[in-house]
Amino acid sequence: MKEAMPEGGEAMLFVGSMDNANARERVQSIKSALEGSNIAIVDVRNDEIEFVKARRNVEDTLTDYRDIDMLFGLYRCGAGIAGAGAASTAIPASPARRGRAQISYTGKGLNARC
Repeated sequence: MKEAMPEGGEAMLFVGSMDNANARERVQSIKSALEGSNIAIVDVRNDEIEFVKARRNVEDTLTDYRDIDMLFGLYRCGAGIAGAGAASTAIPASPARRGRAQISYTGKGLNARC
């Protein structure tokens, strides 16, 4: 995240289920790694491993946080990552974001940069 946003910004995290210990650990690790940086985690959206809810989470984020800088999915597969992937259609649909969207998959997570 620091490499993708060296100037800083705001990010939304997407996770399948915060009931899983590994998901909580990943979220906490990201928050710890970002301490003292100019990157803020706006919120963590849980989709309960349901694609429809995952997509809605992304759509709601893009509506509620029009200036969000990054969407970051914490899973390589499943509904959480699919939700972040939905940004590939949702971001360009926003006139304010047209031409600024970047979707990438690193093997550690999918992120959509607005």
